[in-house]
Amino acid sequence: ARQEIVLAAGTFGTPKLLAASGIGPDAFAARVPLVAANDAVGKNLQDHVEVKTLIHSSLACASFPWEQVSTSFTAVAMWNTTRDIEVLFNPKCIGGRFGLSARVLLMRPRSAGRVRTLSRHPKAMPAVEFEPFESAADIETMLHFMRYFGNVLQHGTLAPFDLKLHEPSPEVLNIKSRFADWLTSNVVSGQHWTGTCRLPRYEADTESCVDHELRVRGVEGLRVADASVLMSPSAHTDGPARVV
Repeated sequence: ARQEIVLAAGTFGTPKLLAASGIGPDAFAARVPLVAANDAVGKNLQDHVEVKTLIHSSLACASFPWEQVSTSFTAVAMWNTTRDIEVLFNPKCIGGRFGLSARVLLMRPRSAGRVRTLSRHPKAMPAVEFEPFESAADIETMLHFMRYFGNVLQHGTLAPFDLKLHEPSPEVLNIKSRFADWLTSNVVSGQHWTGTCRLPRYEADTESCVDHELRVRGVEGLRVADASVLMSPSAHTDGPARVV
């Protein structure tokens, strides 16, 4: 390149290309000469993981004003000022009774994994190491919200609908270890993968993969411009990735 190269291969592809080019801790595993010992490459993998909950009511489906609510309608709610949780609602008929399904997304996860490059071959897939609820803080956040959520459903303007959180059950919510098991058994990816070539967390952070101008540390003329530089924003990642 005469001036600069801008790499935009995504959260999984970008760290793999860097490692296959000798940049980062996996260069040795990929059997290529080390060009830059950038230890942040491939680390800090995060996702807005989610679980699906079910909400039942005693209201018959026939008495519900479906004409006022599209069956594909989705309501979005963000919980607390730090936007730790996002909830996506969809109305449905469950066993002849009105109900809701709700996708609960963890928007500020503490758990983080990594993407490892084991081969420089273009068709070789990188290895993904990720445990969604490795951090106890993430389990605590979800548990706190679910208990709060179950309480909100039965009060205020929602009280006439007789809504009750059916899944997870009250028995599961009452015991932290059972709730943790329920989380790990029901979690799915929110497909918001970020962080494997992260930006600095603060002004003096020199341990990041790229600097504040997206330049890869230890290499001249190379920048990254995709979701891999993001640090799990408390929003869907499509918009922030486009901004980058």
